[in-house]
Amino acid sequence: MYPFLFFILPFLFAQSLFAQELPGVDVSTYLYAKTTQLTPVSGHLTLSLGKDFSPNLRVIAYGRKYRKDRKDREGEEDSMRERYKPFLAELSEKEKTAVFSSLPIDFYDLLIVDSNKMKLYEGIALNKLSNKQPQSSEEREKYIAEIKKTLFPKEGKIGGWEGFFDQKEISRGEVVGTISGIFLQQLRLGKSLEESGRVLDGCIHSVDVVWLERSNDGVAGWKVLNRQQLYRKEITSKKFFETAFLPALQGIRVSTRPRQITVTFP
Repeated sequence: MYPFLFFILPFLFAQSLFAQELPGVDVSTYLYAKTTQLTPVSGHLTLSLGKDFSPNLRVIAYGRKYRKDRKDREGEEDSMRERYKPFLAELSEKEKTAVFSSLPIDFYDLLIVDSNKMKLYEGIALNKLSNKQPQSSEEREKYIAEIKKTLFPKEGKIGGWEGFFDQKEISRGEVVGTISGIFLQQLRLGKSLEESGRVLDGCIHSVDVVWLERSNDGVAGWKVLNRQQLYRKEITSKKFFETAFLPALQGIRVSTRPRQITVTFP
């Protein structure tokens, strides 16, 4: 009665077998700009990493011009969005360098993630430059405590903001007026499955910049304005990265001339 089934069922069966044989896909594949899909540009940045070069190191450049807290993305074509993503460096273990070979002219903040040593070094500007004075340390601590109530899982409840992640930690925050930018780490300690159905052996880590706005009286909490994921990967460690803010990694100007900097780790 349905002769087309004789043709489609073998195809679906073959597809099913093929999917089961696929190796795990890096969960961060979509995060970084695919430079081969962009118009070639001359911005070139080399980082000399010295003796601290480690296997599985990931070095990320996050431009400021097209950051999500600065530019409205509504109506943009997918082909244009590629240029807004963070850029991932190519590593040379022999030369102990990280190279960005095709960066648009911009100011960049850098992120260096060492999943072997579980250390993270960053120079991310978390808020726009503003004429308003930053909050005092006491006010900042108060606001960070409020933000935790908005973002963190509530005891005995499932879900919440980015409910997939069941552990969260704010590594650093900047509050200007009623706008806050936070550097957030998230972990998935619960059971996780790949699309193929395979149970992930490790722990999925996410490193994000999240921008929030406080309600007028604070009673209604904080509203998430936007979020940029800078790192997402399944690794064996089930602990948060030890983080360090390095001013030398912040606001690096990249123009048409190649630039080289040396990173000194604490």
